Amino acid sequence: MKPVAVPAIRTRRVPSAPSVLTRAAMAVLACALVLTGCTSQSGRPEPAPRSSAPGAYSLLDEAGVAQIRASRTIRLDMRSGRLEKTSVGLDPAVGLGPDIDTRRSGTLRLTISTPSGEIGDDTGYVRFDTTSGRTDFREVTYFLTATSLDELARVIRDGVDRYGIDRASAERWIESTELRPKSRSSFSITSGTSTGVSVNYDVRYDGTKATQVVIVHVNPID
Repeated sequence: MKPVAVPAIRTRRVPSAPSVLTRAAMAVLACALVLTGCTSQSGRPEPAPRSSAPGAYSLLDEAGVAQIRASRTIRLDMRSGRLEKTSVGLDPAVGLGPDIDTRRSGTLRLTISTPSGEIGDDTGYVRFDTTSGRTDFREVTYFLTATSLDELARVIRDGVDRYGIDRASAERWIESTELRPKSRSSFSITSGTSTGVSVNYDVRYDGTKATQVVIVHVNPID
């Protein structure tokens, strides 16, 4: 009897365990890249972060005000004699500037670069006044405080020395108030212009209270 030929049996190759795991891991990785928005595949650039370099001037848009509050510093560029809205990231047609009030949590350092120097004070409140018809702010206002008449006199004399506020006007007010320390007085001392902008000290004094206030007005010289 002739031997019967047995047909060859074709066996299917089963992938090894490492190959299956490798492909599964690659699938998971690809899915993760999609979920995290991998920009190298989409071609869309990430937005550039805002500069916070030391000495950079502040912006007054929503993000800029948040940065001012976080850093406790605000720097303004009035080297031209004016604070232009575009220089602080605002539309020239905007009719209202922000109020930055940190009095409940402390003070911030305000610095204004001017044509002939610099204005610098610690304050808890800064306000920006403008109209929609101006491309700049017509006034920057901030508060200074003192806890006694002696300290208030030092604050005023410091403004005389640094900003050119009228010395005779300031001394007349100090001398008259020292004669009546429990009196009340609202007095606007003659402005100084030595920095190239107008700086006015508006004194609000009440001798019966523990805290005295000077409202500082910074204006362009028109």
